[in-house]
Amino acid sequence: MKKSFKIIGFIFFFLMTIFLFACDGAKVSFLEKEVSISLGEEKALEVKTSGKDIELEWSSSDDSIVKVDGEGKITGLAVGKAIITVTVKGKKAKATIEITVTEFEGTISFAEAEITVSVGSERQLTPVIEPAAQLALTWESSDDDVVEVDQNGKINVKAVGEATITVMGAGKSATIKIIAVAINPTDIIIIGATNAHKMGTKVQLTANVIPNSASQEVVWSTSNEEIATVDANGLVEFVGIGQVTITARSAVNAEISKSVSILVIEPDPTSIIVSTEDGKTEIFLYSYVQMIAEVLPAEAQQGVTWSVSDESVATIGESTGLLYAARTGTVIVTATSNVAETVIGSLELTIIETSPTQVIVEGKHSVIQVEEELRLTTRVVPDLANQNVTFESSDTSVATVSENGIVVGIAPGTAVITVKAAALDTVSAEYNIKVVEKIPDPEHNRIIFNVEFAEMERYAELSDGGDIFYIDINAFASLDGVKVKEEAELFFYPGIYEGEFEIDKDKVSLKSLNSGKNPFTDAYVRSNEPVIAGAIYLAAGVKEITVDGLAFTGSGKIKSLGEITGFTFINNRGFDADEPTTGWSALRNYDLEAIVALSKQGALAKDLRFENNLFENVKRTAILISVIEDAEILNNKFYNFERDAIRVDGGYNSGYLVIDGNEFVCEEPDLAHNGIYFRSLGSSKDSESPHVVFVRNNYFKNLGIPATVYSGAISSSSYQEFGLTIEVISNTFETCANYIMLRNNATEANHSAYKWDGKINYNVFLGEPLAYYYINHTGDESIVTNPPLVNMDYNFYGDAEGNCLDLATIEEKFIRVASLKGTFTDPDDIDAYFVNKNLEGTNADEIVTVLGRELKFGEKVFATISDALEKAPAGAVIIVLPGEYEEDLIVDKAISLKTLNAGINPAVDDEPFKADSDTAATITGVWTVNASNIKIKGFSFTGAAR
Repeated sequence: MKKSFKIIGFIFFFLMTIFLFACDGAKVSFLEKEVSISLGEEKALEVKTSGKDIELEWSSSDDSIVKVDGEGKITGLAVGKAIITVTVKGKKAKATIEITVTEFEGTISFAEAEITVSVGSERQLTPVIEPAAQLALTWESSDDDVVEVDQNGKINVKAVGEATITVMGAGKSATIKIIAVAINPTDIIIIGATNAHKMGTKVQLTANVIPNSASQEVVWSTSNEEIATVDANGLVEFVGIGQVTITARSAVNAEISKSVSILVIEPDPTSIIVSTEDGKTEIFLYSYVQMIAEVLPAEAQQGVTWSVSDESVATIGESTGLLYAARTGTVIVTATSNVAETVIGSLELTIIETSPTQVIVEGKHSVIQVEEELRLTTRVVPDLANQNVTFESSDTSVATVSENGIVVGIAPGTAVITVKAAALDTVSAEYNIKVVEKIPDPEHNRIIFNVEFAEMERYAELSDGGDIFYIDINAFASLDGVKVKEEAELFFYPGIYEGEFEIDKDKVSLKSLNSGKNPFTDAYVRSNEPVIAGAIYLAAGVKEITVDGLAFTGSGKIKSLGEITGFTFINNRGFDADEPTTGWSALRNYDLEAIVALSKQGALAKDLRFENNLFENVKRTAILISVIEDAEILNNKFYNFERDAIRVDGGYNSGYLVIDGNEFVCEEPDLAHNGIYFRSLGSSKDSESPHVVFVRNNYFKNLGIPATVYSGAISSSSYQEFGLTIEVISNTFETCANYIMLRNNATEANHSAYKWDGKINYNVFLGEPLAYYYINHTGDESIVTNPPLVNMDYNFYGDAEGNCLDLATIEEKFIRVASLKGTFTDPDDIDAYFVNKNLEGTNADEIVTVLGRELKFGEKVFATISDALEKAPAGAVIIVLPGEYEEDLIVDKAISLKTLNAGINPAVDDEPFKADSDTAATITGVWTVNASNIKIKGFSFTGAAR
């Protein structure tokens, strides 16, 4: 019976669940009879309603087991059963349904087994619950110091490392590994630094690593620990003076750093210690004492300003600290810091007078003439003693002396000049004077030099060549004290002469036992040389000076002090000349050191002649001439020199300059700058004496310094733009670094108005130069201002052994040459004899032009081959110019007969040999050869010729 009741109750409950309604017309019912969900599962309940304006309300019989929201969505919260009721709001209609919550049979997991997260960041972890369910979850971390997790699954990464996060719910769990890494820094900001700090101070620097989430750990360093140190926390201590760099570098990425540059300046001065240089506080009257100021600390700015308490006792340089003791007494010396006026130091000095211990008296001579004056100089020892002295003559009838030490000869005899210290007259010295009769003016103009005169008494009389001489009047042992008269002859005996004197009169000659003797010959005797090691100066305006037979060495020289006219320098020798104090320069310099220097700005040097001189081992310029008008440099030899053997400097040079027959030779290459250096060529505008230069018959070997501008056998650096004629003719150039540089720089207008005429003809070049045979510019001058003007026809170019070079292989070393033709293939051709049929009827000795060369007819040039054969010696070359020659000849000596076609092979090109050719020399006569070593080249034989 009881069981039946339970069944009936259940049926009744079921019917009530399925269908409940009220009598007011509203109805509501569930579509399902019962619902089962698992723990955490969500489900929307579906109901059926009828009526108007239905609004439902939901409730659970046990919210701890099943939760329902206002939309009828249920969530299983705990295992068990609960009744969900839905009611029509404001009505009696309602329905219920039983919900059974079962255990969660699904899974909890994470999409990834591990993730990497940067330190300092946060992240929400979301587990995967399948099937989807709203589970109550709990979270925990295996290491809260590395990763912390809240109960919502949000993690906070605190430090580098690893931690496992576990999520648990409904008896299920899942884990995920968190790898915590440092975030990469991108920049660093240093805070706390200024541009300058004083030594001895400290400053705390802070480094902020960007971004803030990156590791803030940095490593500090200093560029110079002697100026500043820095600890691990960025505390900087300034220990020295100077510029220092402090750097903060990321501890996790060494490539990220930031630096600050700090100037560490002197610390503030705190005190000054004043002393004298020798540490003494007693100083002597009239002495100079250097005061010393030591500003502390030692690194502080050391500048001070000096002052004294009494300037009548001592004076001092405000900035130098040099003190002068003016009178006896005491004085306080004060040094005041230049950067802190309140910081001073002082020292009291006592000035005392020092006693003299010795008097030294000196004079230039001990013998004087009557009426002659002699100045005595004195020194009281020690130097700090009072330097005042008194003078007294033992015999005023012989010699008097002034209070200033001027001795005057009164009468022949001897006297003693006593000099006493004014501060202590017991300290004295004596000077012996001999007075001789006044020497009459010599009756002749001769002056003689002999080093042996140094042993003779002043004014001693001697005889030479029948003339009377007096020591220090017209007989000298050195160059000092010489006074010359007009038309004087200065004769030097062998010896070395130092000192200096000036020639201020005209028509003066300097001679020796070697005068008139060429130093290249045995007639010139080295043991007879007077060697000038001092200086001979030529006063401005002197005329007709001759130097014949002297030698110069060391710094020995002749130098003009102004304008000079008529200077002759012959048969002299310069050797072992000192190296000058300044380096070689291409620029204008009137004061270059030279053995002969006729060079003064604006002063004309006119009518100059240098001939038969020998210069050996000269490290300075041998001949320097400037602002010249008419000069000849003939038959001189320059061996082993280092600068320029001949240098023509100055502004405008005019008239003729002939450089003929000289030798410029260095045994070793790369030693000499130039054989001839024309620093300036050309006269002034519209000059009455245009500049004409002839360089003839000279020999140049091993000259020029490689890679040096204006260096070679011949160089020029400046042309004055108003016309020039220069001819370089019949010279031999051998193995020079470079050969010829002649600048013709001028404006286009001046090139049109004034002619620059340059010829380089009939020269022999042996050895290919490093850079050029010829050049006229320095590389930055246009062809308008430096056009090709020079004529370089009729030269021979060979290698160092004399073999002819192919012009095509060396043509690039002729830079801006106007004409380059008629090149000889044999050096012997340059000194050839010429035959020109067109000269028939020319008078003997008449000057004719052949191939651009002026020759005397009947001497080197002829109208017939027979005349040339008669004149030319054996071994000579005869060049027969174009034309038809009908002569019958007998060639009876070794001779070389050539034509302009001598270098052409007719089998290759016969056009030049035809009668109508401009170069053919055609022979129609019979030649009889009656000798050996005869050469015949380039002729055209026709008709009965044989």
